[in-house]
Amino acid sequence: MHLGTHIIMDFFGCDREKLNDVNYVESELIKAALKADAHILGKHFHHFSPHGVTGILSLQESHLSIHTWPEHGIAAGDFFSCGNINAELACKLLSESLLATETKIKKLDRGEYNL
Repeated sequence: MHLGTHIIMDFFGCDREKLNDVNYVESELIKAALKADAHILGKHFHHFSPHGVTGILSLQESHLSIHTWPEHGIAAGDFFSCGNINAELACKLLSESLLATETKIKKLDRGEYNL
């Protein structure tokens, strides 16, 4: 048994302007979380100078975060869930919204234990 699922997402070949737009990244992360049936408790986003965005959504089920490197066309995301949400759908939606040409996903079971 395990307590949660951690999905690690790497997006390559993304639209560089979208990756550098903190409002766009925030909006798309929120849309992905809601479509995955997650419940948002709070959020924090930051735009770096001269480029890059980092953001996190605190969820009732855990968290969804993203970090972008527009100069490389790359974004990295983490979705940790200890609830019944559709994290795979959120990954797909983020990949599409960032116009990624390649997406790599790793799925980890967290808090594994035996009864």
